[in-house]
Amino acid sequence: MFLWGLTTSAQTINQYLNGIWKMECCSKYYNLWYKNRIYTINETYSKDDNMSDFINYCVPKTATFTEDSEFNRIYKKTIPIDSVDFDRPFKLNDIGMELLYLLEYTNDDVINGREIKINDIGPSLNYYYIDPKESNRYYVWDDTAPSKIVNYNRILSPPKYVLDFYKKIAFESFKKIRFQKRFILDDSFTLTKMYLIEGDEVEVLEEKLVKGINWLKIRYYGSKTIEGWIKKTDVE
Repeated sequence: MFLWGLTTSAQTINQYLNGIWKMECCSKYYNLWYKNRIYTINETYSKDDNMSDFINYCVPKTATFTEDSEFNRIYKKTIPIDSVDFDRPFKLNDIGMELLYLLEYTNDDVINGREIKINDIGPSLNYYYIDPKESNRYYVWDDTAPSKIVNYNRILSPPKYVLDFYKKIAFESFKKIRFQKRFILDDSFTLTKMYLIEGDEVEVLEEKLVKGINWLKIRYYGSKTIEGWIKKTDVE
């Protein structure tokens, strides 16, 4: 069965980035993205650590720097907070990707709720190359030497301490199955042999209303992480 109007690619930046990511090599840290916040943790993380230790991110709608005659970047000191997007649909180029300029900042960088400070040496502004159809991988590059390209992978089978932390910060997105047995539909909306049982906890990735029915794209972190579609009425 195929349901017209449903799509399997993330439609907004936050839908894509929400989740658990890790640098492809050379890092012991996990980056947990959720609703314009990035938490970074590793195996030394303690349950007593401060949950407020995070970085904010947004997408500037105006230029954050100018270039001089030698192509040196001269960053603005601040930009108005109403000149950024906290989420928006992707704006894809001819090859189906978007180059995102993500401004990362702390709560202390917000001035009177009206302006956001910009780091004047530039590391707070990162360049993300994202193909929404490739949902589990993106790369970051500063547009200089190819050796500076850094790949990130979505972690679908995270260590328990990482998943537990993510569930704490993303608790609004986790729901429990309310029936004894509910089968999952795949991305072509064909019924699969996979099913969930009452009490299973799933992460809601997306919601769509199609022909009067509310459908949820979900991810279940079990011995094998699976994704698919269920009806909204299947969860509490």
